[in-house]
Amino acid sequence: RVYTMSLSNNRLVIGTAQRHVHIYDLRRMGEPEQRRESSLKYQTRCIRCFPDGTGYALSSIEGRVAMEYFDPSPDIQAKKYA
Repeated sequence: RVYTMSLSNNRLVIGTAQRHVHIYDLRRMGEPEQRRESSLKYQTRCIRCFPDGTGYALSSIEGRVAMEYFDPSPDIQAKKYA
C-alpha cells in the first residue's frame, strides 16, 4: 500500500506500508533504484524531496521527521538526521 510519494527531477520516492521507502528512477521504472526501511519508528505519513534533488524528508504519524540522502556512500549517509 502506498501512503505518500514525492517527485524530484528523475526520482520518485514512495512511502509504503510497514515503513518501507522505494526510490525509483523515472527513466528505468522496471524496479526500484533503492529500497529502504524508514529510520523512524512509526508509519510514514509524508515524504517530500529536497528542492536540489539530493534527498528527501519524511515524517511519521507520531510527528517526528527524518532527512535522508539518495547517495549511498558512507560520507553522505553520515549527514542523515532522524
